[in-house]
Amino acid sequence: MNGKKFLFSMMSILVIASMIISAGSQAYAQSPEPLGGDGNGKDKITQRDLQAAADRAAVASLTTEEVGQVEMAMPGAAPYYFSRPYYSNSPLTGNAVVEWNAIAQEILQPPPMPGMPMPMGVSMSAAFVYLAYTQAAVYNALVAIEGRFLPYNSSLRATLTGGAPKILTDVQISNASRDAAVVTAAYGVLKNYFPMDPTLDGKLAASLALITEDNVTGTTAKADGITVGQAAAVEIIALRAGDVLSGNGGYVVPAPGQGVWEPAMGVAPMDPWMRVLTPFMRATPEQYRPAPPPALNDPGYLADLAEVRDIGGAMSMTRTLEQKAVALFWTTNMVIQTNASYRQLAATRGLGLLETARLMALGNMAACDSLIATFDAKYEYNFWRPVTAIHNDLTDPDLAWMPLAMTPNFPEYVAGHGSFVSAQAEVYEYLFGPQIDVTLSSSITGTTRHYATAADLRTEIVNARTWAGLHFRNSSVLAVALGEQIVTDAVATYFIPDPNGQTFLYLPIIHR
Repeated sequence: MNGKKFLFSMMSILVIASMIISAGSQAYAQSPEPLGGDGNGKDKITQRDLQAAADRAAVASLTTEEVGQVEMAMPGAAPYYFSRPYYSNSPLTGNAVVEWNAIAQEILQPPPMPGMPMPMGVSMSAAFVYLAYTQAAVYNALVAIEGRFLPYNSSLRATLTGGAPKILTDVQISNASRDAAVVTAAYGVLKNYFPMDPTLDGKLAASLALITEDNVTGTTAKADGITVGQAAAVEIIALRAGDVLSGNGGYVVPAPGQGVWEPAMGVAPMDPWMRVLTPFMRATPEQYRPAPPPALNDPGYLADLAEVRDIGGAMSMTRTLEQKAVALFWTTNMVIQTNASYRQLAATRGLGLLETARLMALGNMAACDSLIATFDAKYEYNFWRPVTAIHNDLTDPDLAWMPLAMTPNFPEYVAGHGSFVSAQAEVYEYLFGPQIDVTLSSSITGTTRHYATAADLRTEIVNARTWAGLHFRNSSVLAVALGEQIVTDAVATYFIPDPNGQTFLYLPIIHR
């Protein structure tokens, strides 16, 4: 028995280490030429500029429209032109939200150091939390400048304009550099939590150096964007000041027994603090807690046990090669896989800065909230994993049975991947409609898989975790419903279009 637990311990250590993999960052491109002047030192849009902008939009399959004074939410001259997908005065051809998401991901899930077989970094749970912080600050900074959507638990614009004296005027905020706000907000959050990172200062300087006064509207646009970004970072840091992303969260490992989860010998349970973390888009961690797992003599449970024993074992004779490929595909790093999909969607769907920020903030918060809900259930019920159930079966134990994939070091019920993937599917569907058309990649298999609908994702993840030998089918089915409900409820309140239709317009320069 001790030998068996030692083997499990070693395998679990490998699982924990393998959850951290690399992500690459991207570089900014050069800015376009500034608009022409009117002879009085002021920029104006000429007919040539209008035509050039329309031509660029046509090439990018964007739609353009003229905006009249009636749509203004504040006094001032209405812009002659803006492109909805790229409603931004960014001077860069890239998407700063995408760039700094990749930077954040690389810090949180870095590539292995030379000579080291495994990368070092925070856990995947913690990575999603830090990404949620970062993307929330970026989103709030852009909403403060641009409007259109409700901010996330933020009064940023009011704070900046409501003091005596004002930090910024309404006009200054509306004309602020979006790129400067984005990079400064992301930097401020990351620098607060990772002050010793050797790359952050240089990346901030490189990003800001590409934003010059000639590329944005108004002589203080860059400085004003920096002010907005810094304030957004300070605000979200203060909002989440009580979070503790370490320790056991008060969890105590239960005594062994039938139906009881057993951690790998000598290895602490993974991320029990997540079970008590304050959610981002709901009231309490236990708000969506499911009913207890089934009794060990429940017919449904016995059927699930027989299925996972048959098809989820490392040496299964019934699992097909395609099923094996699907099972292994979903053992990749969720942080890398998911945030890479956001960046890809931003590119393929032509999302502007605010739309990209909204996707990434909602997506990473949905990831956190779904994981908080599943960790609450896991550490509340302490239900055993299939490998433990099969080894300790009272009627037909099989000590040689091993799952196809290595078992994570936390309890089984409910399935974390089921809730997480279902929550992401709901995010995609909410933002892009029933035809989500999402392509995901896996560094484990080196392959990509395409999902036309949210239902395709949900069906596959339930099967994948059974075929991998990690979960009982009913656990994944319940988790899928849980993840979907969490996001469905959240988007009734969070990240919604401003019901008052408030939009802060300015004289923009279109992304090119």
